Amino acid sequence: MWIYLLISLIFLILAIECYFKGGINALVTLVGVILAVNLSSSFGPLAFQWMGDKWWPLDAHPFWNRVVPMVAGFITLVVIFSILGLVVNIMLRKRLEAQWEDFKLENYKAMNRKFGLCVGLITACVYSVMLLTLIYQLGNFTMPFKNDEDPWALKTLNEARDQLDSTPFIKLAAAYDK
Repeated sequence: MWIYLLISLIFLILAIECYFKGGINALVTLVGVILAVNLSSSFGPLAFQWMGDKWWPLDAHPFWNRVVPMVAGFITLVVIFSILGLVVNIMLRKRLEAQWEDFKLENYKAMNRKFGLCVGLITACVYSVMLLTLIYQLGNFTMPFKNDEDPWALKTLNEARDQLDSTPFIKLAAAYDK
């Protein structure tokens, strides 16, 4: 099933990424993801103006007028907090290298990796709920117009929405539907 495969892939990728990134960096990124989920609709038009709308033909379809600024706001906030997490991690590591001996520093690095794995799993939960809600909302919009000649992406979305009904995640996705 698409849903289980997608969620497993998200958990695997984010757990590995945050394990190697470290707990402090992953925690700041998690805060950024949570803020981006909640503030992307407010921050989106501002971020989209930074990018410039000359390269994107928004007048082609009114759906893009709402979607592109929200996606731009989400990506901008996540990137800003990822960079901030990297800076905080580097500053903390430099400070600890100057103060601690090697044994303490190696223990800290091991603990930081394990903490990063835990934070990565929490981040994967946030991304999974966001993805399930997106499939639920877009699937509700496209399912009534389902056709055999639909493009591959639309067929995959409709199939994922059908499969979402047979999973226990449907209640979770429906809870976040606005």
